[in-house]
Amino acid sequence: MKEIRKRIFSLLLAAVLVLAMLPLPARAAGLVEQFSLTPGGTYYFDLSDQDIPGLMVNSSLPDISLKWVPFTYVGTINAYSIDALGMAPSSGRSGDRSLFVADYNVTLAPSWGVLQTAGLIFGKNYSRNGVLYNLRALSVGNERSSAISGAPANNEWDQIKNKNENYLKNWNAKWSWGQEIDLLFSDNSAVRGNFDVGVWASFSRNNLNDPSIGFRPVLEIMNVGALGRNGLKTVTYDMGSNGTLGNGQLTSATVVYSGTLTLPQITPQNGFQFTAPQQSAALGWFDGIGFRTGGSPVPNLPTGTIFTACYNPYPFITTESLPDGTENTSYSYTLTADGQTPITWSMLNDLPEGLSLNQDTGVISGTPVQSGTTNLDVKATNALGNNIQTHTLTIKPDPNIAVVAAAKTAVENAAYPATTQAAHGTESVVKGYVENRVKAAVNNSDVTVTVDKVSYAPPAAGDAESPIGSDGSYIFTVTVAKGSQSQTTAQKTIAITATPFTGVTHVQAVAAAKVALVDGSVDVPFGASQTDKTAAVQSYVNGLLTGDAAGVTAAVFYNSGTGNYDVALSKGSASDSKTLAMTVNESADPDIAIVGTAKAAADNAAYPGITQAEYSNEAGVKSYVEDLVEAAVNNNDVAVTVTKAGFTAPIAGDADNPQGTDGSYTFTVTVAKGSQNQTTALKAIVITATPFTGLSNAQAVAAAKAALVDGSVDVPFGASQTDKAAAVQSYVNGLLTGDAAGVTAVVSYNSGTDNYDVALSKGSASDSKTLAMTVNESADPDIAIVVEAKTAAEGASYSTMTQEEATSESVIETALKAIAEAAVKNGNVAVTINKVSYTSPIAGTSANRSGTDGSYVFTITVTKGAQSQTTGQIKVNISATVDTSRGTPGGGTPGGGGTPSGGGTPGSGIPGGSTPSSGTPRGGTPGGGTPGGSTPSSGTPVSGSSFADVDKKDWFFDAVAYVRQNGLMSGISETTFSPHLTANRAMIVTVLYRMAGNPHVTGENTFTDVPSGTWYTDAIKWATQNGIVSGYGNNSFGIDDAVTREQLVALLYRYAQYKNLDITATGDLSGFADKDKISAWATDAMKWAVGKGLISGKGNGNLDPSGTATRAEIAAILMRFLIQ
Repeated sequence: MKEIRKRIFSLLLAAVLVLAMLPLPARAAGLVEQFSLTPGGTYYFDLSDQDIPGLMVNSSLPDISLKWVPFTYVGTINAYSIDALGMAPSSGRSGDRSLFVADYNVTLAPSWGVLQTAGLIFGKNYSRNGVLYNLRALSVGNERSSAISGAPANNEWDQIKNKNENYLKNWNAKWSWGQEIDLLFSDNSAVRGNFDVGVWASFSRNNLNDPSIGFRPVLEIMNVGALGRNGLKTVTYDMGSNGTLGNGQLTSATVVYSGTLTLPQITPQNGFQFTAPQQSAALGWFDGIGFRTGGSPVPNLPTGTIFTACYNPYPFITTESLPDGTENTSYSYTLTADGQTPITWSMLNDLPEGLSLNQDTGVISGTPVQSGTTNLDVKATNALGNNIQTHTLTIKPDPNIAVVAAAKTAVENAAYPATTQAAHGTESVVKGYVENRVKAAVNNSDVTVTVDKVSYAPPAAGDAESPIGSDGSYIFTVTVAKGSQSQTTAQKTIAITATPFTGVTHVQAVAAAKVALVDGSVDVPFGASQTDKTAAVQSYVNGLLTGDAAGVTAAVFYNSGTGNYDVALSKGSASDSKTLAMTVNESADPDIAIVGTAKAAADNAAYPGITQAEYSNEAGVKSYVEDLVEAAVNNNDVAVTVTKAGFTAPIAGDADNPQGTDGSYTFTVTVAKGSQNQTTALKAIVITATPFTGLSNAQAVAAAKAALVDGSVDVPFGASQTDKAAAVQSYVNGLLTGDAAGVTAVVSYNSGTDNYDVALSKGSASDSKTLAMTVNESADPDIAIVVEAKTAAEGASYSTMTQEEATSESVIETALKAIAEAAVKNGNVAVTINKVSYTSPIAGTSANRSGTDGSYVFTITVTKGAQSQTTGQIKVNISATVDTSRGTPGGGTPGGGGTPSGGGTPGSGIPGGSTPSSGTPRGGTPGGGTPGGSTPSSGTPVSGSSFADVDKKDWFFDAVAYVRQNGLMSGISETTFSPHLTANRAMIVTVLYRMAGNPHVTGENTFTDVPSGTWYTDAIKWATQNGIVSGYGNNSFGIDDAVTREQLVALLYRYAQYKNLDITATGDLSGFADKDKISAWATDAMKWAVGKGLISGKGNGNLDPSGTATRAEIAAILMRFLIQ
């Protein structure tokens, strides 16, 4: 999070400085829209089924059910998007694409990682209304290009902004996740918006519960070719005053479709809350021309059509055809229609004779008297209009109608007398009885007779419960048929009388029992309960139930209101009751009064509290209570029992809880004599805990907090933060004496404040304190030794060798190592010769008597302990052996020292390191005086140098002369350039500032270690404002921090971007052994520098990206950069 805050602070600062000066970007020239749909419109999409994660749905949405999410149609842009985690923008999918972008973050506080798991960062298929989309996040760039833009510039967010920044809505105070990983912070993913539509930043991909970050989806149209330019159509669904879309206030929404539109059903499940009063008409859509119900396909619909939800207001006859009728046979059919009621029916021509139309119900009924076919023009009319349809009605003739009608009449007029259970006791016997009577009534063997049972209720013979029994019935219809004609009679019923019961019924038995019950008396013992008394009466009653009353159930209940006993009598379903006035005789007990008096004494006794010191255990407390009770009762004939209800032992006070915890003893007292006993209500005694008189834990923690004061500790060189925290822990432990002794102190380092937080605790008492500690770290003694050794190795003389001396690479290396070790003069320093290249000499021949000289190019690495440095490239010539068979050839002396081919190079980016002290950086100013502001000249460098430490034979001679002549760098004095001295951040930024022509800068300086009015103040403000370099998160710039080779390369790369120079060159890094040591944020810059020839290896195939850059190396790289 610290790095995120640093990034956002830098972003905001740059935004404040330049936002007002930036013009609105112009639309990309020459871009052809893929569809005829006009960009900028708002269209709604259903995302409710996409399972979009987040802490909450954005309450600003017009519909939080996500059924109707507003999107702006961006139209066509040329941009890239990526498909997988870690994919570079250059490897992504780029080209023209047409997009819909959401007007809001639809969900708030989803982590980037959770969205990626759900497939919503890199995309998943989403199909609606004939159009296939890719639902995902926008590409937004993997780094900040300027205060209001990301890089690469062809990311989708910036391309939309460049086309029309109003297409990106509701970004204020809201971040929207993008697809990319931060180029500099691999644990972060990019976001856009919040302070300005163009602002770029990054957050941890696992960032949770932050409602300022959300998911803004984009829909990319995938089936562009299949749709065609005119393939996108729109339709608007308008609820008018009849409801809303979703669960908000939205009443109208436009959607996109292709092909044939199928109108949706108007249901809450589909997002339509239709609230108009219920009508009988069909519910559907009206477009001003016609009415359609949901589910209807609508081909060839003009784009932009508006459908309003409503009930069908017009009459529409839904009857498809009229059923045929039969001559002289009853006919009935109901016409149907949709539309506003009431609907009136009419015929525009005559119905067949015998039929009529009910104008209110639409029922055609009657009995047609003549066969034939009639075309009928049916008309349905309501207050809004009418609908006319033509239907055909056919009446068929039938010769059997009269025969069947006569048979039916005979059956309906026949007599069906009742029968008895004894005569016809089963269903089949009854049915046979009916069939015989029906056939006799029809008396026509050509007519088929069928008896159809409607229901059969069998008779139930009488019993003691129901003496009469239950009569049965057989309900039936009769169908008579001949040919195709058949008619069915109305329902007929035959009653079946049940067989009656002749014994004693339940009602008679209950009546006999009621007569048998008479008042009486019972005896019960002393103290008998009401239950016992009721049981005695129950026994008395049971003895009376004999004879006809036998088997009757009698339940006795005491009636406390009357003092009598109610008896409930029952047998089967028969029941009755009787009340008895009983005399209950109970003997008396003399102990009742004595026990009552003892209980009252125990209840009213005083039970004063006691202390833990007086009674330390439960047995002692109980004995104390027993003594009090016995004294109160004062009767030896009464037994006293103390029964514990609960005992909470007191807890004596201690250092953690000085007052301790009081205890208690709760109890009841039972007094008894003979068979009598009574128990008191619950009583309680408080047991006061013994208090603690020593030093409490809270007082010890307070003493510890007072004892802790700021101080300083010493740590060895290279000590880790863990070691430093341990030193502070030891310091803190030494302060905890006296009243603070025994307090636990846990020290932790706070990277946000650079202080040490101390957590104090003893027992349950706790507190904390923050200490501002000074941590003194000793320096590494090997640094100065290695620097001195490198200088000595570079200053050694490496003379030309002959072909006879340089017989092999190992011989050459051994000789060079001996020279270097002699120059270093320190056996504790390891010297390593690193070959850069080797060209073997070719001995002279008769054809080429002088031969061809060779060379050996190398660097030297000196090492002691953890410190090491490497020289620049050194070249030793190897003179070829001359052919002397015909005398000495001409051409002068071969060999001689040469200029090394490379040199290391530095870089920029966001370097680490501690914050330096303020003041003038080490190494002097990068250029002499105040340059005139002109851009350094290109072309061949001018020779000449007046520095005592720069010789014409040095490989960097021309480079030093070039940067001095062009006012880019000067010496650290009039006569000294110090080529091997490392450069710092202030020097490099000032060099680039002078290369840019010393542009005028405004605004405040925000770095605490950059004083006003120095030679580097304006340069740092200029570089920071233009995104070439940034400071640290603690408001410091680090003017004195050394620049590494990869940092210098990144600085030049960003300067080239600032100057709009060609940065397409790219070199192959695979040949360098330490390519994996290049930081991710410097990789593209390093490829560019190698491709342009600004930097080469330092020996043994290494680029040494983290090595520091010397002033000589920087001069050489600047010359190469400017003369190309």
